[in-house]
Amino acid sequence: MDLKDCLKKMEQAGRLSHVATPVDAVHELSGVAAKLDGGKALIFDHVKGYDYPVSTGMWWNRENVAPIFDTPADQLSGLFAQAVASLRQNPVAPETVENAPAQAVIMPEADLGKIPVPTHALLDGGPYFSNCVIIAKDPDTGVRNTSIHRLMVTGKNRLGLLMDMGRHLRDYYERAEARNEPLEITINNGVHPAYFVAATTPSSAAPIDVDELAVASYLLKEPARLCRSRTVAVEGIADAQMILEAEILPHVREPEGPFGEVSGYYAARAD
Repeated sequence: MDLKDCLKKMEQAGRLSHVATPVDAVHELSGVAAKLDGGKALIFDHVKGYDYPVSTGMWWNRENVAPIFDTPADQLSGLFAQAVASLRQNPVAPETVENAPAQAVIMPEADLGKIPVPTHALLDGGPYFSNCVIIAKDPDTGVRNTSIHRLMVTGKNRLGLLMDMGRHLRDYYERAEARNEPLEITINNGVHPAYFVAATTPSSAAPIDVDELAVASYLLKEPARLCRSRTVAVEGIADAQMILEAEILPHVREPEGPFGEVSGYYAARAD
């Protein structure tokens, strides 16, 4: 099941609305979303100057997500807890598939300007991917890590990435940087919410030597589907709507932010 299937299930359950009026990706899209925050999830059918629609709000409340998992809203927490517990009991490893839907269309040259990345808050430093699922591999063991990060568009093929201290991705990066090597990643957009549950599994439940994607496998009731990348040695999510293949450069620090956080406060601009 991919994001389009999820949206269909939400729509059938009356938990999805369409915004048919064209909106600007700079502030207007997020402004409309802010007015409707907490209600049904949204699809912006027409973003001015772009060919792709944008969806948001899946995680605004449990009622939006519940139909995707065929589970009552008040039982979602228990289901997610069972998925995390599967890491210690009988984890199901992901599988790598051929002819992945995410690779059906390839952009011949990376151009982030063709993607409707919203500029969210008024003081944001630029357009932001605010909910990406990033997959990386431990430079020493090859174990995958899956996590959520924000990315600010800073150029045609360049992004600024915040890596908090103490998180596994930062650990991977620092070890790669010590070798003067980039850390290869895939940035996965438009994925089944099972992958978000996997990516937000706390390190207390998923230590650095554990692949969190087994959490997604549990929720999907089948092995999570990955695909081999074309330019990096890290897999992407086979059913994502879009995969960006990238590398985090060693010894490079550039300004990132400000960014309006979900708490209502801005994260400051910093290198």
